Amino acid sequence: MISEKTVELNLTTEFINWLSHQHHVSYFAVGPTQPQEAKWGFDAGIFGNSTGALIQYKRAYVTGSTWEWRLNRTKNQDQLYRLQNLEQAGHPVFFAFPHFCTLVDVKNHRRRLLTKTFWYKPSQINPSGGPNGHHDVRYDETTKKWTVHSDDPVELPPPVTLGEVIEQIDSSSNRLGSLAEAFYLIVLGESEVPDTIVREDAEASVLSGVCLIGRAEA
Repeated sequence: MISEKTVELNLTTEFINWLSHQHHVSYFAVGPTQPQEAKWGFDAGIFGNSTGALIQYKRAYVTGSTWEWRLNRTKNQDQLYRLQNLEQAGHPVFFAFPHFCTLVDVKNHRRRLLTKTFWYKPSQINPSGGPNGHHDVRYDETTKKWTVHSDDPVELPPPVTLGEVIEQIDSSSNRLGSLAEAFYLIVLGESEVPDTIVREDAEASVLSGVCLIGRAEA
């Protein structure tokens, strides 16, 4: 079985390469430190063309025909809650559940791994006991059913398509400045947003707000 880091590295590489090629603009990825990830709730931010998206990758655990991805394995067990709040504020946030689990899979499907991944919006995952705590998302290849397990199992809607993910990222309403502002207010719990984030005149200053480089230590 591959690690979550292997999933993250390969899918992020495909994402930024594809977006850069399609839009003829350089996209790039920024990842938090491990302590920051535990607090912020996402693995990677993908930015470019004054837009951005936040993605949380999960490795797969496979038993027979059942694929499982484990949520909220952070100290506060509130990753899903944080991402739901960001999505509710109108920003592109996704869970990436790979439908591959070995190095052979990665090699054989290179450049097509995005299409071998299930994409879920945080709002689609609603465990019976609420968003906090340990949850396991499962997909049964035999029945084609999706469920989330914590207290009582809850059936999930099907994942969104890769096309829908791209459409949200490319949406004219998806502005990096507003994503940065929401990040400050919702994830970090700040009472106000710095002037460099409010201004939309420089992408670099806006990105510094999203990533909080050198500022937000967990």
